[in-house]
Amino acid sequence: TQFGIIKSRLMMSRVATALEMEAMDEPTESPPVVLETAMDRALRFVGLMPNPAPGPEMRAHYSSSAIAGAVSVARSSGQESSNLITISATWPDPDGAARVANAVASNYIELLFEKDLDHALKSQRFLTERLASLREEIRVAEEEYQLYLEQEDILSPTTGPGEVDTE
Repeated sequence: TQFGIIKSRLMMSRVATALEMEAMDEPTESPPVVLETAMDRALRFVGLMPNPAPGPEMRAHYSSSAIAGAVSVARSSGQESSNLITISATWPDPDGAARVANAVASNYIELLFEKDLDHALKSQRFLTERLASLREEIRVAEEEYQLYLEQEDILSPTTGPGEVDTE
């Protein structure tokens, strides 16, 4: 289903990559929120991982697993027969939540477009090959038709408007 596609690893990986690229373009005046996985928190808790020292050089880290845990998808309420869905995200800050939800929606639309384009290109290839095949069949049939007309000494309908077959 479409919900499965949205929550898939492929989609979450695409979203994480897009958000990482977006974060690289952000100004470094204020440090972005650094997200950590449950494993990071556990390692930090037992002292096997140091606490990060936030600074302007730090960038947001969007892992696909963190995004997958933050994103929820639901059919729009009251619209059972509709294809509208609601994508929401729970994030440490509201701007980050909006960024994640919008990135999921944008990447979902891009993925659908890519799939449609791929399908259209495959259809075009098939139809182009089929057209060439049909043209060849028509050429062979026309040659056989002309050969038959010549063998039976029949005037071709393309010999001219005023000519009459007198046989």
